[in-house]
Amino acid sequence: MKRVVLIILPAATDGAKPPYRMVVMNDSPTSFKKGESRALNLTTADIAVEAGEHKLPVKTGQITTLPAVSKKDEFNMAQTNFYYKEKEVWVPFVERQLQYVDTTRRIFLVYLTPGSTQPFVTTIVDNATVAPPDANP
Repeated sequence: MKRVVLIILPAATDGAKPPYRMVVMNDSPTSFKKGESRALNLTTADIAVEAGEHKLPVKTGQITTLPAVSKKDEFNMAQTNFYYKEKEVWVPFVERQLQYVDTTRRIFLVYLTPGSTQPFVTTIVDNATVAPPDANP
């Protein structure tokens, strides 16, 4: 890998050495294309994501690739839901409409906080850099 996204998180247990953990994602343009998303499950729960036409499991400790969403409305919006499995039932814990365009990438971090009863999702959004217009025509 020549380009990476490095996510640094607190260690899973108190007193761990080192007190952090790192997750490395390949950030090359051919590996993580604009329009795609990634989901990282930092819990021990069975997690799934539904984004537009895609329904995928997000395995514990692994990075799941969500292809570009094509099932969206005229505003490029698509329903995006996250679920966890409780016994034999899939329970939604995040439901939102997100805009999917071919100039944006997302990383969904699924995690728990101490004492929480369900997971949370934090989204990192990467927008394509647009050069400013030339001030000297």
